[in-house]
Amino acid sequence: QVVLHQNEMQVYGRLAGISTLVVSECRFLLAPGSSVRRTIPATAVSSSYDFDSLTIMRSATVDMIGLQTPAGYSGVTLLSPDFIIESGGVLIGRNLTITSVNFTVEIGGLITTNGLGYAPGVAPSGLSAAIQGAGGSYAGNGGRGGLSGNNVGSSPYGNIFTPREFGAGGALATVSAVTNHTNW
Repeated sequence: QVVLHQNEMQVYGRLAGISTLVVSECRFLLAPGSSVRRTIPATAVSSSYDFDSLTIMRSATVDMIGLQTPAGYSGVTLLSPDFIIESGGVLIGRNLTITSVNFTVEIGGLITTNGLGYAPGVAPSGLSAAIQGAGGSYAGNGGRGGLSGNNVGSSPYGNIFTPREFGAGGALATVSAVTNHTNW
């Protein structure tokens, strides 16, 4: 059993022999291409994590995205027969595949992908991106933006009921102002 408490751990390679992991009041970053396995040797596929038991306690974050961008990202596989996210615990990831027999997310626990879509002004290949202050999109139109409010957001795509793609980024707005004072 490994307990991470009030510290930060970043995994950039392979760890082996960790069957039970408890993360408490700290951040556990699993970088792209890393793996954690309960067996030795760690002959794991990249971005694959395998535990007998994983518990994310209060004030703890398990970050399974590292520095990945949506383009070309194959996702993360998490295997844990017993998986608990306690109140105040957070799992961050994109394109997650979780396999568990006893999977519990307590009230106040969180699995999130917020803010992990395409960068501002970027949309999936073949779709129009948002321009000058307009909103991003997924299964609906992005909001209008810009000084006139007429700049259109990203094109809608995907399915609101079974989301599988990353959200398109909204566009940044540039505003400049010139002031001419002749009488002070």
